Amino acid sequence: MALCAGALIHASKEYDWGMAVMQAAAEANPNSLLVALTAGISHLHCGAIEDALAYFHRAIRLSPRDPSAYLSLTGIAHAQMVLGDYVEGLAWAMRSLSLNANFGATHWMLIAANAQLGRMDEACRLLGEFRKIAPGVTVASIRAGQPQQTPSRMAAILEGLRLAGLDEG
Repeated sequence: MALCAGALIHASKEYDWGMAVMQAAAEANPNSLLVALTAGISHLHCGAIEDALAYFHRAIRLSPRDPSAYLSLTGIAHAQMVLGDYVEGLAWAMRSLSLNANFGATHWMLIAANAQLGRMDEACRLLGEFRKIAPGVTVASIRAGQPQQTPSRMAAILEGLRLAGLDEG
């Protein structure tokens, strides 16, 4: 059910229906790592940020040594960026980077948080690293790949990427 909910939100942009299916999945499978992670992502895109954080933290507690924990860590970083806490966003993104140095979304958080904090030298250095793993990526391509019901959920990240010098596209 969680994967269906994710598809409804991400592919079909059926936010209300997807969130209803996600809620049912979360209630039916409270100890599922996949459900907790998918619920966190779903709430990040079209639910309550506080609920997103709770689900991401739950996913980490359910499997603290999971090699895919970088997904939850990056989700927490993203949620902190939405809340305007760039220091926290940066801290969680650094934890994610230590688990997977090639996950593009982690790099978005690192670049954007540094730029939003006025650490432009570091933001530009990180942008250079990001371009090596994702050549040709633009602000527009990142924005187009996000199923945000509320575009403001990506605003601080996209603005930080622009400040660091990522092409608009």
